[in-house]
Amino acid sequence: MTLEALCYTCEIDWTAIRTPADAEIERALSRARRLNRLNGVTGAILLYPDRLVQWLEGSANGLTDSLECARRDRRLRGPIEILCKGDVETRLFGQCWLYFADYRNDADRPDGLLGALGHGTATVSCGELRRELRTVAAHLEPARYTHAAMLV
Repeated sequence: MTLEALCYTCEIDWTAIRTPADAEIERALSRARRLNRLNGVTGAILLYPDRLVQWLEGSANGLTDSLECARRDRRLRGPIEILCKGDVETRLFGQCWLYFADYRNDADRPDGLLGALGHGTATVSCGELRRELRTVAAHLEPARYTHAAMLV
C-alpha cells in the first residue's frame, strides 16, 4: 500500500452549529475518529477561530472517503481547498486516529506556517507542512505506548 498525505483547509460556519461549540467539537471529533479507524487514516485537525486545517495520512481510498465526508459537512462553509497532496514514507500521527489542536485563542496559536494557516490559505508543499507538523505530532510522543495500544 502506498502511503499518502492530504491536507485541506476550509472555513467553519458557526451559525450551522446548534449545540454549544465544545460539545459539537467533541461529537465531530468522535465521529471523524471512527471514520478514520474504518479507513485506516490517521492525522490531525488544527482548529482556528473561523477555519480548520486537516492533515490526513493513509491510502488513497481512505483519504478520498474522509475528504468526501468533509465536503458534505454542513458546518463547513465554502469550498474545501487542498493545500497539498502527495506520497509520504511514514505517518506523523501513527499513534492517533485524529489529533486535535485547538488554536481558537490567539495565545495558543503557533508562529510560522501553522499560525499563518489560521488566517487563510497559504501556498505550501507537503514536505514543508510536514516539517511544521512534527512539532504538533511531538505532543503525542510521551503517550506513544498508550496510544498504540488504543489503536486496536
